[in-house]
Amino acid sequence: MSYILSPEFQVTKKKASMENLALEVTISAEVMELAARYVKEEIIPQKYEEDALHIVMASILDCNAVVSLNFSHMVKLKTIMGVNGINATLGYRPIEIVTPLSVTNKEHDEE
Repeated sequence: MSYILSPEFQVTKKKASMENLALEVTISAEVMELAARYVKEEIIPQKYEEDALHIVMASILDCNAVVSLNFSHMVKLKTIMGVNGINATLGYRPIEIVTPLSVTNKEHDEE
């Protein structure tokens, strides 16, 4: 997904094809505050605040999951529990943070 940053939150589908589906997303003060809270509560390290924004946007857009290969601070039980704890207090539903393997249709023993 591509993000276009500006002061107000909006989502606009730019292309409808599955090959090139992009969302235009603007970041509100509320989004920035929630990302800052993830950092303040040490769920996401300060230097990776952009990753916090990805999780916040997925939460606000009501996504089922964030798919990542970032095992250092995203695909971790501590992060998932922390994000979902904060999100629950704000009325967002739980979100999964998973690896690409978790969302493929392949069986583990297929080659």
